[in-house]
Amino acid sequence: MAEIIERIYKYKNDFRTEWLLKYSDELGEPKTKVFHKKEDADEIRHIIERGDSYNLFLCSTVTDAGELYIRVRDRKFKDHEISDRCYKRDKFYLDKMLTPTLGKTSLASLTHIVIQRWVDDLRKAWSSDNIRNVINFLNNSLTEAQRFGYI
Repeated sequence: MAEIIERIYKYKNDFRTEWLLKYSDELGEPKTKVFHKKEDADEIRHIIERGDSYNLFLCSTVTDAGELYIRVRDRKFKDHEISDRCYKRDKFYLDKMLTPTLGKTSLASLTHIVIQRWVDDLRKAWSSDNIRNVINFLNNSLTEAQRFGYI
C-alpha cells in the first residue's frame, strides 16, 4: 500500500537523507510526500495502511491540526508509549475546549490576538491548570501540523 524509500543527496558538500513515502490516495492516484525524519514517514505510513487516510493531507483548520495530533497520539497509545489517561485527556481537550471555540478557525488566520481572546474566554469557565494544558495541546497540534508540512 505505502512504501518508504531512503534518498541520499548532496547539499553544499554535505550528504543529507530524506525519506520518500509513496502511496495511492483514495482515487488511486500515485502520491509522494517527502519527510526529513524516518519516524515521520513511518507515522503517516501506519495511518495509510490502517485505512485512516481520509482527509490525511487536508489540514486547514485548528480542528484538523488537533485531529492529526490525536492520530499520532492514538498510535502511541496503541504502542503503549502513552497511558490511557493521557490519551483521554487529549481527546477531551480537542472535543470540549478546542473544537467548540477555535475549531473552524483556519490555520492561516490564527494569530496571537485570536489565541489571546480564546484564552480570555476559557478563563471564565476553566481553571488555570486546564487552560495551561489545553494551550500545550494546541501548541503540540500546531507543531505536528508543521512537522508534517501543513503549515
